[in-house]
Amino acid sequence: MTTKKTTTKPAPARKRPTKAASTATEEKSAKRPQRPRLQVSHARGAAPPRRNLVKASIPPPAEAVPDRVRKPRKPAAAPVTGAAQIALAVATAALEKKASDIEIIDLAGKADYTDYLVLMTGGSDRHVRALADFIQEELEKRKVKALSVEGVTAANWILLDFGDVVAHVFQESTRALYDIEGLWLDAARVPIAD
Repeated sequence: MTTKKTTTKPAPARKRPTKAASTATEEKSAKRPQRPRLQVSHARGAAPPRRNLVKASIPPPAEAVPDRVRKPRKPAAAPVTGAAQIALAVATAALEKKASDIEIIDLAGKADYTDYLVLMTGGSDRHVRALADFIQEELEKRKVKALSVEGVTAANWILLDFGDVVAHVFQESTRALYDIEGLWLDAARVPIAD
């Protein structure tokens, strides 16, 4: 019997990367986010250290909790239907966000583009933007969406058009410059309930 002699081929020698290739590899690794390394105990297959865990207590049923502990829920905002109610909802939202000099002007029968103007003043551009955003959010909860919003980028004067109600959120200097309430001196003012 003859046995066949097997020969193994030697492994090819590794080439050293050139400087250009090594910088390209470094750039790729720099772009790739680094994975967090495992702790040594985890990498070797050992179990993670045990922690003393306290069992969470199960709260008592709602009937067992006294009334003074329960927080009252806010009722869901009812949808607003009339233009006067929308104007009052705008003014109420503005009061919540600390707007100043809030005025509701009744233009029913005097102007064809709206029935009510709601004017208010914010302290800064951020305050004006926050007022406009909050008013939109509060009215969307009541199923009223703004038809258009203008002036948000500069935030000197933001106009919110709700159809029969137009809200103007001003900075103080801009409100004094345009003096919209001065244009409607003969129009009635709607009182805002505190």
